[in-house]
Amino acid sequence: MKEKKDIEKESYQLTYLTRSEIREVLKTNIDAIVRNICNTMKEKNITQEALACAIQSDQPHLSRILSKNKEGITINVIGRIAKALNTTISELSK
Repeated sequence: MKEKKDIEKESYQLTYLTRSEIREVLKTNIDAIVRNICNTMKEKNITQEALACAIQSDQPHLSRILSKNKEGITINVIGRIAKALNTTISELSK
């Protein structure tokens, strides 16, 4: 049986899209996802440092994710970012 922490950790991934759908969205909409993450951060007045802390990462790593190269961006990272920004992966991919 999964512990509550594990269930909560995985719940953001399954809220609106299946894992395979998320992979497809990630491949085709990565630029839009990153743009929407940045826009949401601006709207909510959230710094890279604060968001990095919320997703249990560090600011340089988040900066690389949000850069033109989008280094280190994964389904799990996008899920943690969506959860930290109080949104969903499907909203970030629009």
